[in-house]
Amino acid sequence: MNGSGTEILRTLGAGASFPVDVDVVGAPPSAGSEFAALLASAQSGELQTGLEVTVARGAGVQLSPSQLERLAVAADRAHAEGASRALVLIDGMALELDVLSRTITGGVDLEAEGVLTGIDAVVRVGAAGVPRVASFVPSPGIAPSLARALEESRSNT
Repeated sequence: MNGSGTEILRTLGAGASFPVDVDVVGAPPSAGSEFAALLASAQSGELQTGLEVTVARGAGVQLSPSQLERLAVAADRAHAEGASRALVLIDGMALELDVLSRTITGGVDLEAEGVLTGIDAVVRVGAAGVPRVASFVPSPGIAPSLARALEESRSNT
């Protein structure tokens, strides 16, 4: 495939807005390094898709416009890290986020006993809105590192 890093990200469906000054065909040899730079920017949270996060009907969660904006940044960051379902810690709440559909599916009571499954990332969103991915588990299921991240996140809130 020929194309710049920007075109490669577009093809991958990242959904982000990129500059238009790109060579589409016959890209210079630096296209790979441009792609690497764009990917690093996406992973660091510098690139934002501008896509909104919504709350699923029946989720039982009330969020302000400010919280939804910060959750959108968190969804971008979690997606860049490869997550598909995240536990997001924001303003004293723990929320389940379907990263791919960008939907809050419900709240989580971290004090309740039991096992939380289907989560592959934990994201802490601060007041400034710059999320920090506390843990990422690349395979399905709960791993010890995720349990440690949950415990660490709980003790820091």
